[in-house]
Amino acid sequence: MLGWIGSGKLQLRIEKTYPLADAAQAHRDLEGRGTAGKLLLIPKMPTREEERRARAGALIGENKLDALLVTNLVNVRYLTGFTGSNGQLLVLRDGSARLMTDPATTSRRASR
Repeated sequence: MLGWIGSGKLQLRIEKTYPLADAAQAHRDLEGRGTAGKLLLIPKMPTREEERRARAGALIGENKLDALLVTNLVNVRYLTGFTGSNGQLLVLRDGSARLMTDPATTSRRASR
């Protein structure tokens, strides 16, 4: 069956995806028969910021770069959700990232 799916002979219609935490709602929707396709439970849905970093990583790779250093705080926040007043972000081609900030910011974050 996986071979058929891989070759395109069999296509699954996935109507809606749910994070695993919403499994009860997915079950209610399934029991209510208000769906025409499959419901898919995802163990962890990526955050908007994770999706943005993945797209940035793909662009980094397409442009044959190793990494991108983001220093503008507006862009750092867009890619991470970080709201501190001092931070730089190193985004790698695989979409992973390293946030660099000062020790005072790290201490404030740990105390929250």
